Amino acid sequence: MALSRSMRTCLHSGRLAALAILVSAGIVLQILACALYNNWWPMLTVLMYLILPMPLIFFLGSDSPSIMSNENDGCG
Repeated sequence: MALSRSMRTCLHSGRLAALAILVSAGIVLQILACALYNNWWPMLTVLMYLILPMPLIFFLGSDSPSIMSNENDGCG
């Protein structure tokens, strides 16, 4: 699978690595804050870490320019 030009640019510039470090540090600090105060309700925000990349995961491989495109809709 070949990477797109924008993905290669992002990988070479190191922005993706910096983003991964920041996200992982945020998760570690959140777990630490919950463990110190023995209150685990704030961990529900971890759901956002799972929900936010879903559109990218679902529609990254699509060849159509839009979700609402009429190509190959199965009608006629």
